[in-house]
Amino acid sequence: MKSSLLASILILSISDTPAQGAGLKAVAVSPDRSLVAAGGTNGVVVWETKTSKVIGKFSTTGTVQCLGFVKDSRTVVVGLDSKGAEAWIQKAGVWMRAAHFAGDGTIYALAIPPSGKEVAIASDSGWTYLYETEKWHQTGVLWERANLTSGIAFSPDGSGLASAGNSFSMWDLRTASGLRKARADRSYEELEATSKKFWTWSRAVGEPEVDVYCSDITFSPDGKRVAGTTGVGRHFTGGKRLFVLEASTGRDVWVGRGNGMLTVTYAAEGTALVTGSDDGKLRVWHPENGKMLREWRGHEKSVRQVAQLGGKQFVSVGEDGKVIAWDVDSGELVARFVPDK
Repeated sequence: MKSSLLASILILSISDTPAQGAGLKAVAVSPDRSLVAAGGTNGVVVWETKTSKVIGKFSTTGTVQCLGFVKDSRTVVVGLDSKGAEAWIQKAGVWMRAAHFAGDGTIYALAIPPSGKEVAIASDSGWTYLYETEKWHQTGVLWERANLTSGIAFSPDGSGLASAGNSFSMWDLRTASGLRKARADRSYEELEATSKKFWTWSRAVGEPEVDVYCSDITFSPDGKRVAGTTGVGRHFTGGKRLFVLEASTGRDVWVGRGNGMLTVTYAAEGTALVTGSDDGKLRVWHPENGKMLREWRGHEKSVRQVAQLGGKQFVSVGEDGKVIAWDVDSGELVARFVPDK
């Protein structure tokens, strides 16, 4: 990405937009870094990063819990509260709903691989559905013993899918022929035997308890490691720990502690980990040893999500109604822009 483009990725205040209300819950950056989208109680706002102009607003049929861009950067998939998922496509400058899928449950997480050919949708029932992104037909289903999946992520090459919630699992999608053909009423044991799930992690890091809640999960850029935030207890709302695991084995690389961490992402081409917490603070961690490098209060309320912008910048969204771009090395705010009213 050119520096001029990065310099124009900014703070985007959400006042007087459809996303304003009880707080924002999700932010996404398009694959080509040309767009930023944020969603919340009343819908989604989309900005052009180069000019910081609002180029689209649309009202969804429910509160936006998560969202992501498809590869073409003109399609946004949103997961909704008790309303399933929707796909919105920009045509001639207008955002139109192209599909509704994944039933009527609450969708807490979604993930789209770099190829953009499919999307994984995680519901509150423990099911994770796979859909192709051309006609939005279901192509596969995974099921966990947990009744909540709060985070999912594709590996950079699209061959693996990590899911986190009351348990944490890695699925090998290249050899999972059984997964692709699995019926929704199959038992967990049958699905596990045929889908080539190669490891499951279901414990609190460094503690004897077996009940764990993972609030977010992300792959390193090289796909060799997985980072997540976790806390003990099914109903725990904020992670007490930041952990890094080997993606191939599930073995711990390191474990760190923080206050109420809700979200995590790799930044600066994998040379830093960034977390956001329920106290409004952002923290940068060394990805190899877990040392906290810096922290600052970036939001007046909870940080709901952080996402990589490219280079040494990342973006955060908070319940205070702001989307903010930060410099990883200094923690400095990049810029502030107010969208069109």
